[in-house]
Amino acid sequence: MGAEAAFADNASRVRNRDGPGGADRVDHRRPAVRALAGAADANDIPCGPINDYAQVFGDPQVLARGMVVETNHPALGHIRTLGSPIKNERDTA
Repeated sequence: MGAEAAFADNASRVRNRDGPGGADRVDHRRPAVRALAGAADANDIPCGPINDYAQVFGDPQVLARGMVVETNHPALGHIRTLGSPIKNERDTA
């Protein structure tokens, strides 16, 4: 199967996501991202990371604000998702 066929549609991409360039690759960009974020912060340029699901659900701020919501989805069953970032006083009591 050629590279084009392996990634031609979503089902093929899911089947082949662990192939070359897929989920098993080491992300060598991470140190460069940290350096760029540090440079942006030092120059008062707003920026923030783009997190994967594990990073989001383990983020101390997400956990402290009670953002993780567990619910039952009709097709997927029990899932964890993020709640609204808008909180009022009753939500924090």
